Amino acid sequence: MLPWYAALVAGLCVSAFAGMMHAGEPEKLISAGWGRGAGKFGIVDMPAVEREGPVSFTVDEKGFVYILDAVKSDVKIFRSDGSFAGRIQKNIPGYSLAAMKGDLLVLNGDSVYRYSVSGRLLETYPLSAELELEEGYGQWIRVDDLGNVYVKGVTATYQVCRLADGRITGLSSDEQVRSGRRGTPGRSGDRWYVFKKKSKRHMDLVITDHSGRELGTVPIESRDAIVAAALVGEDARGGIHVELNRVTGEDDVHLDVRRYSPHGELLSSMEITDSSYTTVYKKLEVDREGNVYQLITSQHGVEVVKWNLR
Repeated sequence: MLPWYAALVAGLCVSAFAGMMHAGEPEKLISAGWGRGAGKFGIVDMPAVEREGPVSFTVDEKGFVYILDAVKSDVKIFRSDGSFAGRIQKNIPGYSLAAMKGDLLVLNGDSVYRYSVSGRLLETYPLSAELELEEGYGQWIRVDDLGNVYVKGVTATYQVCRLADGRITGLSSDEQVRSGRRGTPGRSGDRWYVFKKKSKRHMDLVITDHSGRELGTVPIESRDAIVAAALVGEDARGGIHVELNRVTGEDDVHLDVRRYSPHGELLSSMEITDSSYTTVYKKLEVDREGNVYQLITSQHGVEVVKWNLR
């Protein structure tokens, strides 16, 4: 039994999760080619140069998908049915983005930019020069339901903005530095997740509250060696979605997405194909309903596939 605090347990019901699993085959939601058109993606594909294309994506509460095109420096917007809705073309610098209350937040090395979906730059939030940020896989910007904005650094996660009196305000440089802590915040705003490796095939996912008080531990086991694990996100029911990278004896890398109940029960596990033609920093996303999305690039273009929770 996990040592969950009473309010959490009281607010959850096992029946809310019983029988709910992701569809075996994903839906191909978005398919777009490389090229010059507004709905096509830019690509850098030259010998001896790392291929570039879209680097990150996010999904908002309405199911709209936003994809950050690093080559064209814009954000492509797709409706929940996968149709192209337009783009924000503002020479957008950055490598990660998040949806927040109808707007978009874009992270680059020294600032967070807030755009309206019509493309208007609403505000710029400077980041402390003391934050250790590094562009790359697993580096991100996240927003919780309380309006707190966090960025992932090399060794810690930092809060950089908060929602106060209905307005997003940036934290001071000192406040940002002091906020640094291990782990990843969940969507709810009251839970944090820290992965601790125990052995070659065993990790613990430690859940704490916002103050750092431990709430419980989810053991993560694998028949293969675990290379890395990361939080994809929480859904509105409190379901925990985990990305697990494991290596077989033949040195083949496999990517799993596991879904756990809020009290640590493994509900489902999917092995998904992990192949990208270009460098992609964020490959997976989960929406409020628990549907999982994957951003894929190939020689032919860009796809987003979706596993529906049912």
